[in-house]
Amino acid sequence: MRIYFTDFSWLIKEDGIKAAREAEKEAVRLILRRAAGDLNLKKPICLKYLDSGKPYIDEAEISIAHSGNFAVAAFSDKPVGIDIQTVSEVKERVMKRCFSPEETERVNHSLCPEKIFTEIWTVKEANYKLSGNYKEANEHKFTLETESFALTAVGEGAEKAGIFVI
Repeated sequence: MRIYFTDFSWLIKEDGIKAAREAEKEAVRLILRRAAGDLNLKKPICLKYLDSGKPYIDEAEISIAHSGNFAVAAFSDKPVGIDIQTVSEVKERVMKRCFSPEETERVNHSLCPEKIFTEIWTVKEANYKLSGNYKEANEHKFTLETESFALTAVGEGAEKAGIFVI
């Protein structure tokens, strides 16, 4: 598994949501170009979408995520799920719907509940992208947690993933 990460704030040339979305799309294009080179593909990677909205490519299994000014993509020969979230407020509605009582307890009794919420939520989102179920856990996991974001990739081989910063 290969994980590509970029902070695309340098691509945002003006204020506004539209400019940020265009920068996000360009960041994903940069990731796809880099991955195509690394995977020795003779043609550019063409991102396609299922009716569900899930992205796919013909050359490999892929999962893509973005949050704030960060974009990530995971490529593998096996199904993969990835998520990244910037640390933000605790979302009670999400916890009630998707968190176990133990996870909710962990968030509520933390010195930094926003960070713990974000870390748990990225695992759940990555698992959802892999299996379609927020509550299903995958034993193969890669995590990267910082003060400003959490990133999780799941799927066979994730624990040995290489991460490439663009």
